[in-house]
Formats: sequence, C-alpha cells, structure tokens
Amino acid sequence: MHHPFGSYPTSAAGDTSPTSLFSSTPTPFSTQSYLLSQKSLYTTKLSLSHEIHGHDGCVNALDFSKDGQLLLTGSDDATVRLWNALDSETKQLNCFRGHKTNVFAVKFMNESKETIVSGGNDADLRVYDVAKEKCCTVIEHHSRKVLCIKDNVLMPQTFMSCSADGTVRLFDLRCHYGNTRKETLQQANSVTNAGVSDTDSFETGVLPQSLGGGRADRRSGASTVPKESLVQSLPSSVYTVDWHPMNSHDYIVSCDDGNVYLFDLRKTGMNDYKKAYRNIFLNVDNRCDVTGASFDCYGRKIITTCIRGSIYMYDTERNFEQEYGLNYHENNVNNENEIQTFEREFKGHQSFETIKGVWFWGSESEYVISGSDEGTIFIWERETAKIVRILEGHQGNVNNLAFHPTAPAFASSGIDSHVNVWEPKDEEITEQQEERRQNLIKEAEEREFRAPEMDFAGGGEMFMLQLIMMMNRRRAPTSSDDDEEQENNSMEDEEDEED
Repeated sequence: MHHPFGSYPTSAAGDTSPTSLFSSTPTPFSTQSYLLSQKSLYTTKLSLSHEIHGHDGCVNALDFSKDGQLLLTGSDDATVRLWNALDSETKQLNCFRGHKTNVFAVKFMNESKETIVSGGNDADLRVYDVAKEKCCTVIEHHSRKVLCIKDNVLMPQTFMSCSADGTVRLFDLRCHYGNTRKETLQQANSVTNAGVSDTDSFETGVLPQSLGGGRADRRSGASTVPKESLVQSLPSSVYTVDWHPMNSHDYIVSCDDGNVYLFDLRKTGMNDYKKAYRNIFLNVDNRCDVTGASFDCYGRKIITTCIRGSIYMYDTERNFEQEYGLNYHENNVNNENEIQTFEREFKGHQSFETIKGVWFWGSESEYVISGSDEGTIFIWERETAKIVRILEGHQGNVNNLAFHPTAPAFASSGIDSHVNVWEPKDEEITEQQEERRQNLIKEAEEREFRAPEMDFAGGGEMFMLQLIMMMNRRRAPTSSDDDEEQENNSMEDEEDEED
C-alpha cells in the first residue's frame, strides 16, 4: 500500500509503516546506515509536497490528528477548518465558525478526532463536537486573546490554555465549568462579522489583537472571570505552554518578560516556579518577548525563540538562578561574571516581525526547526547548531509548524493564506539545486543581525501594535508605489497614442 507521505526504508519483514521506522526497537539497518537514512529523510530529501488553499487570511494555527490523517487549521478569517491532509488532492472536510475575529490556536484532543478545541483573539475557547456536528461548548474564562492550547497525552481528557491575560488554565472535558455556554453548530456558523481587520474589530465588541484582544466586557471587569480553571497567573502575557513529555505535572510557559518558567502543576503560586530560563546577556531594559518554547522528546532540553533574538537551547537540569544568585522574575541579573546560561545558540533566521514558534524535530530530537521572516524554514543540527537546510516555499513570514506524528513530514503556515505540506521525496538532487541550497545557508550564516528600530518603552501591547503596523506596511502598497504605477501607466498610454 502506498504510504501517504512517500516511500521510506523498509524493515527486514518489508514493513513500510512509519511506526516501524521510528520505533525505539533495534532496526534491521546498521547504526550508521540507519542514521544516514534518518538524516536524509529529515534534511536532504525534504521537499514541498503540496499546498492547501481555502482560508481567506493568515493561517495562525495548525495541528495533525494523532493518526496523521487529518489537519486542523485556524486563521485570521475567524474560521477553524478540517482537512484531509494525506494527498495532494487535499479536501476541506469541514469549516467551523463562531469566533468573532482571529483564531490563534487549534488542537485535536489526544487520540480523538471527534473533539477539537480552538482559541482566538475574542478570548473564547471553543470545543467542537466533530462527530455529532451538533454542539459547540464556548468557554469564557480568559479575558484577553488565547495564544496556545496544549493537550496532555498522559491525561487524555485534559488540555491547557494560555493567554495575553497572563493566565494558564487547565480544563477537563469530563467536568462542567461556570461561564460556559452551548451553541449549536448552526448558531456558530451564523456569525457574519467574522474575519474583520484588526483596526475594525471594535465593531464586534472584541478589542484589537494589538491591544491584547479579548471581549470588552471581560476586560472592563463587567463580568467575573472564573478561577476554577486557573492554575497559574503571571504578570505578563503568556505566548506558549508545553507539557513535559515524561510526566503529567511539569510544564513550561514562554512570556513577554523574556523568561521561560518551569512549573509544577501541583503548585500554583507564581513564586513557586521550579526553574526559569533566559539569556542574561540580552539587555533586560529592552523587550525580548519569548514567543515560543518546547521540550525535547525526553524533557531534558528546552528550545526557545524570541523576537529580536536568536534561538537558545537550555539544559533543564541546570538552575542558574540558584547557582549564581540571580532573579529573572524581577529582572535582577548580574552578568559581570559572563555567565552563559544557555547551552547552545542557533543563528541565521530572522525573527523581528511576527510571533514564531520553535521545536525540536526528529525521532530523537536531533534537529531544531523554526520559521523566518523572509518566508523560509530553517533546520539546524542540534548538537552543532549548524544550519543543514533552508526550505523555500512561502511568500511571507513563516510562523507555525505542525508535525506528522509518525512520518518525517510537517505542515507550515504564516502570513500567507495557504498551508504548505513538506515530505521527503526519493528524487535525485541536481547540481543546481545543491548549489542553491548551499548558497542559502552561506548567506544566512554571513548575514548581519539587524533589528528594526522600535520603541519598547510602551510595554508588550505597544510592541505588538508596532509589529502589526510594520506588517501592514509590508502588505499594503505605499502611496509612492501607487504614484509610480500611475506614472508608468500614463507613459504607456502616451506611447500607445503616439503609435
């Protein structure tokens, strides 16, 4: 049977399933040839498979089902869409509405393809019953935009969410919560003011994402935000959350105060964090929001990315705050001793304009992968921090990736309105292709790191406003461009008249 993501090395028994390829049991290959085949699949052979079109706005969120057959997407057009992602003839299976504006997070609930969760700029969490196609539960516990949703394989009925309101919340689908309501899918799909621009979102009763989003009544305190789901409250926006892969109580959050915190679910106080991770060489007077953080497959390493900075890897066993008497939470750091708190730095990509994630990739987390402002995807070798591939295929900033659960394939999205699907292909690489690949890497390695001029004194919301204004300038033609186009058109008309 043809595997939907191409042909992979077979075992001695002829098993072509991705599970046998990536299992922890000894392989029939020699160690060296197996590692070479792995590296080839994750780097050399990786190519753009196909594009998925259908959204009418930036695609902000992606998630594969646990069997890899379906892909879930969320967009600035305020919709959540379900796709058959297994072949180039990708078909949209369903479209879920209900969010007032941008959707920033989507998630399949563990092994189930029947329940999906989404979160957006309207601060709502929406739980859709895909199987029955009748009901949607709206959870109104956050006061500002929801930025990330994460399930926990060790607690399959639960998911965690984080928000620009600084809270981290835990929900169990078996429990009933206050401030929730039921909608039929017909009611949800009747929303007609979805997908409005950030500047026009006031009309929906939702504040613009540049101001933290959220419903105006919840922001003003007119309604009471429940505490029953609250597990952590921080004095800063929380961009991402990730569970420890080996236990059901440790998790990390990335924040706009420049820190990544490791918490234990059994302790709920802000000062009860177990460890914190940050590069103390970054000027603490400037904003350097950590927009993404992820564990490796064993929970031994953490990889982080920040706006205006590089990507950093940390050892979860080290506690530099304790070892050197630092205080990250209060920005009370002293780097006179030139303490390098990170284990490795990954350079070359550009991350100045949009919120990006970063992930370990590979069956043993051998690689680090992230998007870049110039429309590319960078893959670094984890142990050397060397760039091994730069993938081209997007027209604008690449912000999000979702990984196939069993095959060396993934989906990517950003400010484009489409999704790219990448997979290894058994094709010979031409000399021209190889030269292009090496030139891209060389240019990235030699590129000077330059951040755009911005004022960070206004805090996270002012910072986000400036980023959005910058992106709008990039998308929209300037008046000088219009004048030049009109001038060119008039010149062409004059030439036509002379002819």
